[in-house]
Amino acid sequence: MATIETWLATAEHRARIDKRLADGLKRRFGLGMLDYRALRAVAAAEAGELRMQELARALGVNQSSVTRMVPRLEAEGLAYRDLCADDNRGAYCVITEAGRKACREMAEALNAILAEVEEG
Repeated sequence: MATIETWLATAEHRARIDKRLADGLKRRFGLGMLDYRALRAVAAAEAGELRMQELARALGVNQSSVTRMVPRLEAEGLAYRDLCADDNRGAYCVITEAGRKACREMAEALNAILAEVEEG
């Protein structure tokens, strides 16, 4: 039977791993884990685009967080904001080829960090 102590120890272990992953992304790519998760979600979407509200829902954040994040991705050439053709109030986040490449490279870096964690 799980206890609160077990749950807390698990949460602390996960937090340490999350920090290593985030630090690795920031150091190598200058991006955070949320940026990676956003690129991954958009890359997996049909046509490589997601409405901003769908992206926010996929990431578990509010839409204003996504609205602030997309310009960072645009500045890096990884994604861009595009208006909905049928609804000028709505917007999409669209991944670029550079974004797809960066997403793959970030996944490789994250897997390497996780392998290090597993080793010791």
